[in-house]
Amino acid sequence: FEQLCINYCNEKLQQLFITLVLKQEQEEYTREGITWMHIDYFNNQIICDMIESPKKGLLAILDEACASIGKVTDTVFLKELDKAFGGHKHYTSRGVNLSDKTLKHDQFRITHYAGEVTYNVEGFMDKNRDTLYQDIKRSLFHSKHALLSGLFQDGAKSRAEVGRRPPTAGFLFKQSMSALATQLASKQPFYIRCIKPNDEKSPRAFDRERVDHQVRYLGLLENVRVRRAGFAYRMEYGRFLQRYKVLCKSTWPNPRRGGPKENTQLILGEKGLAKDCEAGKTKIFIRSPQTVFTLEEERARKIVDVVIFLQKMTRATLARWRYRRMLAVRRIIGAYRRYKLRSYIFSVIDAFRGVRSLPDLGKSIRWPAPPLVLNSFVAGMKKMHHRWRAAVIVSRIPPHLKECFHPKIAAFEIFNGRRAHWGYHRRWAGDYLSSPNELPNLSNVSYSAAMSQMRQTHPYSRVIFSSLFHKYNKFNKSAIRILVITDKFIAKIDAKKMKLMKDPIPLQKISRLSVSPEHNGVVVFHVDDNDLVACLRNEKNEERVGELVGRLIAHFDEIGAKRPTVNIAPTIQCTLGNKPRSLTVHNGEQNSTPIFKSNGNSIDLICALTSH
Repeated sequence: FEQLCINYCNEKLQQLFITLVLKQEQEEYTREGITWMHIDYFNNQIICDMIESPKKGLLAILDEACASIGKVTDTVFLKELDKAFGGHKHYTSRGVNLSDKTLKHDQFRITHYAGEVTYNVEGFMDKNRDTLYQDIKRSLFHSKHALLSGLFQDGAKSRAEVGRRPPTAGFLFKQSMSALATQLASKQPFYIRCIKPNDEKSPRAFDRERVDHQVRYLGLLENVRVRRAGFAYRMEYGRFLQRYKVLCKSTWPNPRRGGPKENTQLILGEKGLAKDCEAGKTKIFIRSPQTVFTLEEERARKIVDVVIFLQKMTRATLARWRYRRMLAVRRIIGAYRRYKLRSYIFSVIDAFRGVRSLPDLGKSIRWPAPPLVLNSFVAGMKKMHHRWRAAVIVSRIPPHLKECFHPKIAAFEIFNGRRAHWGYHRRWAGDYLSSPNELPNLSNVSYSAAMSQMRQTHPYSRVIFSSLFHKYNKFNKSAIRILVITDKFIAKIDAKKMKLMKDPIPLQKISRLSVSPEHNGVVVFHVDDNDLVACLRNEKNEERVGELVGRLIAHFDEIGAKRPTVNIAPTIQCTLGNKPRSLTVHNGEQNSTPIFKSNGNSIDLICALTSH
């Protein structure tokens, strides 16, 4: 059964070769009225019909036998073939020709275009049937197992086909061959014919009889005769004239008289090539490839002259056009430049008239679009306006507010959208403890004297910020201390003895600041492995964390140092005594004292909210 399918495929391909190469070419010559001597060739269409005929073909009889109800065997199938093809000259069997002892009773023989092939009918019907019904294929296709689903792709068919009988192997193979023949017939196929020199697979043996047989049944001789007697090149008259009209003065640039056929013959006659050509009804046929090469060589030489002529005319036209345009452009440019300069100057004057009296000093004014030549000049003018506007705005700020202008800007950049209350509406004093109203009566030694004493041991230029705060250390102890931030360091002072506690912390060691989103006075200075945990407090119960952060960041900007990052979170991660701790703030009663509570690795701070 498999060999029959293979030979059927070869028959279809041979038939396609005959149709495209031999039959169609000779039919075209006849259709065009070309004088032609018909060349006979063997047409194997009769063998293809015997195998694939819809109702009477071999595959159709096999499908009918497979679909029959009852006990139908391969022998019954062979008898049906004998009935159908008993008189066919390309079919024989022992039942048709009893005297042929070379055939057994379960064999039949088909004379293919390549020779006789004997087939044994045993297993034909079993191999032709597909016992796997469509509903089983659908079930396997929808399996979650990827391999099963991939093996049964035809299970994706519609449900209407589930109950139908599966198509036979012969039917599917015939469909595939028909689709292949249709696809090849729509293209321009090229054939590669392989000839076996012998049946022993030897590189040194040449069986002449075997080679002659292959040349004969492949139709190579007929193909050579058709090609030799035929024409190497053909083209419609219109296309031929359009391509080669440059070769004749009577047809270039356009024909003077006559149609495409007459002008085609005129070109060939002028070049002396008419003897090698035949004129059909719609096409010109050229016998020798050398004639086509001659036409192409002549055309290539003429194209050079045509291109040179076109270039000359085009360059002359472009040169005249450019010269006239240059004269006009020079006059237009001069007048337009003067007009644009005057217009722009007047438009700027009109746009900024009375700018000093405007609330925003001209910030919202849209500058007129300048000419390209004035782009750099206008950019400088815009910078001048921005500087003038900034100077006017700064000059209007009262002196007591101008002092904390830059710290408030720095605090705004950090807290805007991240913390609601950071004390921007009140006046910032910075060194609050220098005022006698800020420091409670906790020591006989004045704050000023303590700062003077610290300046001698640890020099600094000015105090940026000072405040009372509750400090929490690595021993889980809290105490009231004085926080002093200078331009060099951060110092902790005993609020009772007014003495410096340990060495000050240099500002460059501060890597990060952490504050709470609530206005509760909590701030953590992250310094190496022992952070400073503080809760700011004052007699007026004011929110001063925003001022501390703003003044410290502004000082870093002033000295050109890298800003420490500021983290704002309800739970603050810190390090005390080289141990990671977690600080969580809870709201307490109004005016209550901050209380730190240790809870394992966590610290709970209970404190009241400060005023805004």
